[in-house]
Amino acid sequence: MKRLGKFNIITNKRKKEISIDNLKIGFNSVKDHIIRVDKNNIVLQVIDKVCNHAGGRLILKGEKAICPMHNWSLNLNTLKYNDSHVCKKEVEYKITDNNKLELLSSINHLQNPYLNERKNKDFTIRWLNHATVYIESNGISFITDPWLFGPAFMTGWWLNEPSTVDSIELLKKADFLYISHNHPDHLHPETLSLVSKHKKVIVGNFMTKSTEKYIRALGFTNIISLSFNDIYEIVPGFILASIAIIAVSLLTPEPEKEIQDMFTEAENS
Repeated sequence: MKRLGKFNIITNKRKKEISIDNLKIGFNSVKDHIIRVDKNNIVLQVIDKVCNHAGGRLILKGEKAICPMHNWSLNLNTLKYNDSHVCKKEVEYKITDNNKLELLSSINHLQNPYLNERKNKDFTIRWLNHATVYIESNGISFITDPWLFGPAFMTGWWLNEPSTVDSIELLKKADFLYISHNHPDHLHPETLSLVSKHKKVIVGNFMTKSTEKYIRALGFTNIISLSFNDIYEIVPGFILASIAIIAVSLLTPEPEKEIQDMFTEAENS
């Protein structure tokens, strides 16, 4: 497996103007933002509607904003989620001469500079169940996060429907497995028990090596750890990358400065 390099980061800047005269006293839900205005029609606070947990969309309800994805609740007076250490940052803004609220934002996109623009007619992708996807291209087959039968999370989770009839066969013959992280609906020991322990297993290079250690403890010997956000080539014409997504938990204490710096670097990259 060959490392090719990194993604290019493309930044798109956007500017939006909102008439302050159309805002009411208190909290206002305006498209992608929640805006707080006092009785003198002065803007006190602006936040976006992106939940800091998993990127869900916040919905304004009184003096709170609720994310229906995992029921996170943001106190709009303190900007803290569920009375935890996790806080929402305010959005930068300025007031124009014609009494409009000007919001400046930027969105970063990843661009793969190694992408082959030619269409591959031999490319196959199939959903098998949950997060389990079968991919085949240029004679190489690949399966992600195999959970094909039985429960996960100590019988707390079950598959919504049976796996495809050939899913076990595809699992056994796949050249590579990719395990995104160590939750049991993605790293499922019972499903992996059907696979040769010499199978090539690709994982992300987490700081704790948690996924790699778990898979090694299951007896697998051919584990390939990829650095996050780097691009790799398995064979000519078949490239992949493991993208890091940072999620925040309410159950853990505030992260150390080293971890916070990593979050900041990821946000700015």
